[in-house]
Amino acid sequence: MEIFKILQNKSKYFYLFLIALGLTNAVWNNALLLLINSKITNVPLPYFKDNALLIFIVLIIISYFVSRFFQTFMLKMTVGLSYDSGILLFQKVRLSSYEDFKNYGSEKVYSYLQDTEIISQFPNHFIETFNSIIILIVGLVYLSTVSLFGALAVYCLLAILGFMYYFRTQETQKIIDKTRALTDDYHKNIHDLLNGFKEIKMSTVKSENLFDELDKNRNTVKELTIIASVKWLNNELLGRYFWFILIGVILYVLPQYFAVDSKMVTGFIITLLFLMGPIASLIAFIPYYSRMKASMKKLNEFDLQIDWVEGTAGNNAENEQLNEDFSSLNIRDLVYFYDGNKDQFSIKVEHMVISSGELIFITGGNGSGKTTFLNILVGLLRPTSGQIFFNGHLITKNNYANYRNRIAVVFADNYMLSQNYDDFEINHRNKELLEYITLMKINEIVTINEEKNKLDIELSKGQQKRISLIYALLENKDLLVLDEWAADQDPFFRSYFYNYVLQDLKMRGKTVIIVTHDDMYYPVADRIIKFNFGETETKLNFRS
Repeated sequence: MEIFKILQNKSKYFYLFLIALGLTNAVWNNALLLLINSKITNVPLPYFKDNALLIFIVLIIISYFVSRFFQTFMLKMTVGLSYDSGILLFQKVRLSSYEDFKNYGSEKVYSYLQDTEIISQFPNHFIETFNSIIILIVGLVYLSTVSLFGALAVYCLLAILGFMYYFRTQETQKIIDKTRALTDDYHKNIHDLLNGFKEIKMSTVKSENLFDELDKNRNTVKELTIIASVKWLNNELLGRYFWFILIGVILYVLPQYFAVDSKMVTGFIITLLFLMGPIASLIAFIPYYSRMKASMKKLNEFDLQIDWVEGTAGNNAENEQLNEDFSSLNIRDLVYFYDGNKDQFSIKVEHMVISSGELIFITGGNGSGKTTFLNILVGLLRPTSGQIFFNGHLITKNNYANYRNRIAVVFADNYMLSQNYDDFEINHRNKELLEYITLMKINEIVTINEEKNKLDIELSKGQQKRISLIYALLENKDLLVLDEWAADQDPFFRSYFYNYVLQDLKMRGKTVIIVTHDDMYYPVADRIIKFNFGETETKLNFRS
């Protein structure tokens, strides 16, 4: 997963710091155990009989500053990773193909964001686990120096505890996977509620069924979460009381069956009490690991879904060829199968040429393939086979982004963006903007918000479509594609659009392609291309 590449590239000193901290902890904890044990048992340390206190203080100071430095470093890395992984996700979404975007769905992006947040905590959890393992190893080695038989008994009990944890964790992992899948469904329901609020509001049945789905989903997740949490709690209690059993074995069993004196027992107890914190930290890491594993699985699936990640428009040779003024668009032997399935409905266009300055209407019944063809034409979908030539230059994966940059589009399900991402100059000094506002007859309706550099969009759907067309025209592209644009306009403006606006656009040198059902205005077009069951059936030329 690329998130770990981010972690790897965060700092080349990461592993060096990790080793340094590990060694510091090993020295510190081993020395601390020796110092405490020697003081309690009244057995002075060799070579340091009179300097134990000074050594103790020096070790604390060194350990404090090293730990603070490294923990600060890890804090910065964790926060940075959280933000960087979120940006990486949006970058992938932004550059994914339209087909891939439809496959994974917008609502899943919210779940993926939660997954990146979980994984971004990896450095912090990892270092805590690493420290705990170091301390545990040091403690167990120290036990071996105190009493080999006693240490073996502790090793056996810890091994049993480890196996029990492993098998119990496998059961909990299945519950977490189910919860993660239900979270995707939950986000779909939320997406429906927020984006289809008017439709939901208009039907009590829809509203209640949607709520029932949400309620059922949340109750199921609640029950599964409780079950998983209880299992984690049982694991934690098992570990805690297993530790007391271990202390009991050392206190009552070892002295009775092995040659273990009171000083050895004291050393064992001190060491085990010292290790309780690291063991608890290791136990706490297990739930996080299970959640991270589920998140990794989902993010890997997301990676696999994106098989065509596009670049942005660049300056390579293939892109430079498309920077010429538009003269023609040539489509040859185009075939598109839905979901790559040859048995399903398909789009087929043997040959089509669109010349500069043409006004073309695309017609056909519902489901005839008009919108799909339009998405192929503007570069959102890739044809299964066939070729598209822009000014005689073949469109390939390398120049698709630049190809789309040559086309302005207003879709049938047009979405008005909340901000002016095109950086247009939306002010009263922009004569071109004022000209288009007049052309669209919304002078008395639209508000130019110079402070936010945007047009206010709290308008009817038809009026929003006019603003979308204004933005499309401000892009200054030769090719303009409109999908059912006039369907939301009132009869007066629809007539005005076909008889006046389109002629004005032609005089401006625009090549306009419109998907429409308005047959009474067909004579306005230079050419009509009709789709029937995915194929171009007729071509009517009114200007020849």
